[in-house]
Amino acid sequence: MSPDFLPRERLDCPDPANCPVAAKKLTHAAISGTLPTTVLQADSEWFRIFNAVDDYATPNPGKGNSRFSPFDALSTGLRVPSMYLAETLEGALLETSFHDVPITAPREVSIATLHGMGHAHVRLPTDLVIADLRDGALKSLGVSRSALASSSREHYPCTRRVAKSIHASLPDAAGIVWHSRQAEINRRPEVKVLVIFGDRAPVDRGDWELVPNHSSFGALLDGSGKLLVDRLADSLGVTLVDEIG
Repeated sequence: MSPDFLPRERLDCPDPANCPVAAKKLTHAAISGTLPTTVLQADSEWFRIFNAVDDYATPNPGKGNSRFSPFDALSTGLRVPSMYLAETLEGALLETSFHDVPITAPREVSIATLHGMGHAHVRLPTDLVIADLRDGALKSLGVSRSALASSSREHYPCTRRVAKSIHASLPDAAGIVWHSRQAEINRRPEVKVLVIFGDRAPVDRGDWELVPNHSSFGALLDGSGKLLVDRLADSLGVTLVDEIG
């Protein structure tokens, strides 16, 4: 069983009669071996937004409420740690700090939610086999974006069932890649998002290297991080609210 400090996994659909997620179809594809996979090359570059209480390469131990995590491994009952990344820093911000910005006005982000948050530009430590749920792969399976990648937050328990099945049925798969819903609804360029299964990829100290440039690591409210936050907020029509000031 997962440690007591972790909440129990939530996999129950909130509205089974009207569930938009193609969980059964994708689970069958994973079990039958017909789910597409891809190989991400070692040293390919990705971006991560992380809480500074952790290292930039430390997986989330299994808390939160995300599209493909948290869940318990079917074989052991243990929580699978996860690490979310995106192919651009803007994409990583949209999937984290800007994730819950309303589509309609007022569009606001509290500066307090950015305190203690960092950004990192990293390289994959090794080649990784990844379950491919990008738009083209979904189309090949006869699955629409709305049936997985762009389904609502309400149905995250359903998409987590898909992730759990992938983890159980594809023992070589170290994660899942798909196209960001947040980029889509904010009318930004298409961006790949990646979740790494922390029990399937190297996550020890020193395994993940920073890309060698002056802006590859820092706080979201300082330097290059703050510059990007300001630029993204401006382009999205989002107001950064200082609730203390």
